[in-house]
Amino acid sequence: MSTGKPPLPDHENPDYLFSTTSTVLLLAIAAGQIDPVALARRELANRGVDRSGAWVGFPAAVQIHLEDQEGGR
Repeated sequence: MSTGKPPLPDHENPDYLFSTTSTVLLLAIAAGQIDPVALARRELANRGVDRSGAWVGFPAAVQIHLEDQEGGR
């Protein structure tokens, strides 16, 4: 059955996000011991991009993804 949308490439398909993740890490995520959202935010800050993926530099990206989140929790 077609959804009318072109298929995503494997590297952008969320169905495959954890396909190469170790079972130990998956169990820790499922148990709430690892926060995958926090890890994604840290990685975006490490890449120096904003919420749309545009380069803004590392200090700005840290503020966007990490510091802004601390007050909102």
